[in-house]
Amino acid sequence: MNSAGNEGCGPDERPDDARARSSAAVIGTPRVGRVNADEAYVDLTLEPGTTRPHVALGMVAAADGASAIDGASGQLGGSGDFSAFRRLRDAADVILVGARTVIAEDYRPPVPDASRQADRVARGLAAVPRLAILTRSVGIDPSARVFSDPAHPPIVLVTGSVSARAHGDIAPVAEVVELKGDHVTIETALDALWHRGLRRLLCEGGPTVNNLLLCEDLIDEMFITVTPLAVGGPAPRIIAGPHPSPARPFDCSSVTVVGNEVLLRYRRNRLVDGHGSDQ
Repeated sequence: MNSAGNEGCGPDERPDDARARSSAAVIGTPRVGRVNADEAYVDLTLEPGTTRPHVALGMVAAADGASAIDGASGQLGGSGDFSAFRRLRDAADVILVGARTVIAEDYRPPVPDASRQADRVARGLAAVPRLAILTRSVGIDPSARVFSDPAHPPIVLVTGSVSARAHGDIAPVAEVVELKGDHVTIETALDALWHRGLRRLLCEGGPTVNNLLLCEDLIDEMFITVTPLAVGGPAPRIIAGPHPSPARPFDCSSVTVVGNEVLLRYRRNRLVDGHGSDQ
């Protein structure tokens, strides 16, 4: 057996085991605790990016990995997930979501109540986070609920190949940003948001948008709520599409139990695979 590639491992240790030891040494032991729903992520902050938005993924999944029931995630989460959902939004400058998810979940403008707005301002954030919708074809009815607040119109990131008529349909109710090229690229989308001063980004899916971020190694953190449900069937996962090679290593930084839900926070460990920080 050729053991040259195993240099640095213990006598009975595989290379992956050594990498796991190195990862643990860098990040440390995750914080573990049980809290009430209103205490989940109570002091949560997201680091601002330095060359692009810091990207946090916020998702919910059943215990068997399903990320939706009948095409939507609303039935999966309980009180713990709802609290995590609000706190994540309250820590972000912008919420990125795909057009299909906007339609399936019937998105509304992400306007927090007055006390949460005041808390955001006290922490140096805008009172209301922006909502950015990523799309290749628009396809959203201009009368949809997501466009119902003229004071807080969403940003709609579209490709140059989308017809002028489609642009015109939503132009009165959204800030339309036409990206260069025939296809939306996730890098150009993030760059457009960065140049609008949006430094902390929360992505809420769907699975295809999440995969675009993963394949380009743009996910810095993942916040995943695991709920005590088994859905079965052909339910989607939180990330779906061509997988990156190699797989991206993350480190668990906290485990928070709220009732029967488990809130997991993971940080991308670029030190393990030698990528370093790209922000």
